[in-house]
Amino acid sequence: MHARQVRDESLPIDRGVTSLDSLIASLHAPFGFLGTVAHLRELVGARRGRRTSRQLAKALDLLEESRVTHLAYRLAFAERPSVEKAEGRRRPTAGDMAALERAEWLKQVEEARTRVPGRRGRASG
Repeated sequence: MHARQVRDESLPIDRGVTSLDSLIASLHAPFGFLGTVAHLRELVGARRGRRTSRQLAKALDLLEESRVTHLAYRLAFAERPSVEKAEGRRRPTAGDMAALERAEWLKQVEEARTRVPGRRGRASG
């Protein structure tokens, strides 16, 4: 419902902004609410208080793209335990956990499929 309202150019722009804010607050805010709003404004070139329907739709597209990569990352990460158990490894590394929780706009799904060394696991030098 909120995504339709963001894309509906017949609605007042304020309703689109409110709907986009609701999506950020409830579904995906990789940089926290205010950080994500600011990042989207920068990406679409929107000035504070001055947004167009086209900018809102673009912001929604970018938010959806980011959310898809985060969900795919988590899915790939969740599939690893059975593979690693067969290899004799049963726990994610500290680096894995840090990568999972790292604040970033687009997640690299391939990274979730491989182990990320923790501080102790990294080669010195």
